[in-house]
Amino acid sequence: MQAFFQYKGLSGQIYMLSLCRALVSMGLMFMFPYLTFLLTEIQGLSATTASLIISFCSVGSIVGNFIGGHFSDKVGRKTTYLFAAALVTLTMLASAALCYSRFFILILLIFYVANSIIMPNISAMILDNSEEDNETTCYSLMYLAGNLGCAIGPMIGGLLFYNHLRILFLFMAVAFLFALIIVAATVSEAPHISAGIKTHPENSNRKSTISIIRSKKGLLFFLILLSILTLCYINLDFALPILLNDLFGLNVGSKINSIVWTVNGLTIIVITPFVTTIMNRFSSRINSTIAAFLYFVGFGLYAFVGHPVLFLLIVPIWTVGEIMLSTSSAILISDSCPVTHKGRAMALYELARNAGKLIGPLFAGLLLLIVSAKTVWLIIAAACLAVCLMLYRMKEL
Repeated sequence: MQAFFQYKGLSGQIYMLSLCRALVSMGLMFMFPYLTFLLTEIQGLSATTASLIISFCSVGSIVGNFIGGHFSDKVGRKTTYLFAAALVTLTMLASAALCYSRFFILILLIFYVANSIIMPNISAMILDNSEEDNETTCYSLMYLAGNLGCAIGPMIGGLLFYNHLRILFLFMAVAFLFALIIVAATVSEAPHISAGIKTHPENSNRKSTISIIRSKKGLLFFLILLSILTLCYINLDFALPILLNDLFGLNVGSKINSIVWTVNGLTIIVITPFVTTIMNRFSSRINSTIAAFLYFVGFGLYAFVGHPVLFLLIVPIWTVGEIMLSTSSAILISDSCPVTHKGRAMALYELARNAGKLIGPLFAGLLLLIVSAKTVWLIIAAACLAVCLMLYRMKEL
């Protein structure tokens, strides 16, 4: 129980922001798992066209990350968040009216950009309201809340998608609107720009993100390594279902795949407080190194096992790695940037992750042209091991 008490006594704004993250994640997951069905079955697009639209939306997410990080530092976290959350709410209201029209595709792109503005701002506000000795705990609470939202969202979305699509989008609008109201009413704008320049005059807010990356080669290297680990992780969505289909057939394989994600979600909810307690003993770099090693073990085992139960027993291994990497990597990137650039630091974190998500399925798809699905997981595991060794040999950023 001591693991759960670590979340006691945090800033009230941390709790409100974590609730906000839960609502945002829940709102997003009302639709995200069913987006392919929406584009193909409702909109009548081909699978190829739908994949191109989703890839284009991913590019929009990267653009949103840059916009969100820039205005977070220049204008303010809260102001930028409120604007983006209002835009998302309006897009969902528009989707409720136009979800059966081709105009929905344009609205979808706007949604992806606006939602990606939201994410780095929530993370930056969490870090603004945390202390140096409880950054990991605060970020862990936000991560846990986000995953609770991710667990609830698809259940509600599945009940509404086929017969009540317009109501589904109205539910999304309500979720984002509540998150907007919570931040507007309970979260104060951190005086990060003026305080940062006054305390650290050498870190002027005029200093570009590119110049910071150029002056910190270790930061750029870590962003690349984070993209590679995300590339490996995202293939749980792409390469793992293919492997399960090869081994067990579509009927059994699809069921195992759904249970994999159920086990993943339950593991995150139950074990995150305990993992966070352990993480507090080590630096963010060491935690990221351990996460990469757990990815290596978990993903590598998928190349050798052949029984459905074993596929499920492996899930907690890489899930612990997921918890450690999601929490420690964001803090490591943030701590390596000036106080005036925390929003842009979180945008870099989201950018590295989105780059990995964009490239990952393409990488595995090309490999599947020349090797088996099991061999793909050996290559993925080897990439994780290489990242682990490089992180181990790295100096602190």
